[in-house]
Amino acid sequence: MSPLTKLIFGSGDIYGGGQNIVNFLYLIFLTDVVRIRPALAGLVFLVGRIWDAVTDPAMGVVTDRTRTRWGRRRPYFLAATVLVFVSYVLLWAPVTAAGEWARFAYCLAAYLFFDLVMTMTMVPYSAMSAELTLDYHERTSVMSYRLAFSMGATILTALFPMWIVERAPDPRTGYLVMAVVFGALSALPWGLIFKYCPERPSFQRRMPSLDWRDLLLEPWRLRAFRTLVGMYLAGFIALDVVSSLIVYFMRYNLGRPTEAKFVMGTPS
Repeated sequence: MSPLTKLIFGSGDIYGGGQNIVNFLYLIFLTDVVRIRPALAGLVFLVGRIWDAVTDPAMGVVTDRTRTRWGRRRPYFLAATVLVFVSYVLLWAPVTAAGEWARFAYCLAAYLFFDLVMTMTMVPYSAMSAELTLDYHERTSVMSYRLAFSMGATILTALFPMWIVERAPDPRTGYLVMAVVFGALSALPWGLIFKYCPERPSFQRRMPSLDWRDLLLEPWRLRAFRTLVGMYLAGFIALDVVSSLIVYFMRYNLGRPTEAKFVMGTPS
């Protein structure tokens, strides 16, 4: 694989690393800008996590069994060139419905749509990382490119979204401008990946028939899988809680909201 191909493919993880924006800012956006109760704002995240637990494995099955002239992963990258941007803008749109429950319903639908687009894009992308080449060292090199873009996007999306929001005439406009900027940045790589990163024909063979019972139950019989799930849940629950509360702490406890971006960027 050429360095340019690795660079183009690795750039897709700008989208994955950019998830920091949602982890850090979406909860306070719901409570302080959209003006819904903290309990309802938290419910958006809870339903989203349950939704994610269903859509992730389902998308794995779907992409494995997709057969098109472009392959089984790349069609989803083509769709992502539009859907990633649209989902970003809808997520941060300053909804102004009069009723709180109407605003909650919109935000929940927008969050689930955003999460679905993330799943539809990142599951095939992660799977294709191991399919671009059969060489161990080449795979490691590809993952290094991915990691570099992911870490860069993590830092970028911790430092600059609030910088954009703070320079807008009001928070509603600021969040929308931020969504347009980072939505475009996250969507841009997918058209390039679709065009310049072909799939290996050897992975296009037909899959055996699917047994949903084995799909859902078999992994839980493995102790290593159960341990990994427990570690993942514990780690990411802690990360989500801390990420969401940093901005609140800086604004309401320390009274220094404009410096929150530097605190967010430090652990990133």
